[in-house]
Amino acid sequence: MSANAAKLKKRAVELEQKKQFDKALALYIQFLQESESDGSLDDADISLYNRVGDLLLRTGNAADALNYFEKAVDLYAERGFHNNAIALCNRVLRQA
Repeated sequence: MSANAAKLKKRAVELEQKKQFDKALALYIQFLQESESDGSLDDADISLYNRVGDLLLRTGNAADALNYFEKAVDLYAERGFHNNAIALCNRVLRQA
């Protein structure tokens, strides 16, 4: 993870703790995009797709939230975290 990506992630967490969800969401998305583009997405960072989905649901954007949940499911499955993928699928079904 680059230094810039680490700063983005840290700042997003701080904003989320301050209940500034829109700003945190923008930084999380930027972090995920940078991590995807440079191939530095760690297994631990996959949960951020889930987090972004949660924040999008809070802000009333269910359609985009579903896209992030689906991406998390795909990444979990690709990397062998099948239980995580199944749990997230079940959560999405409960939301629907």
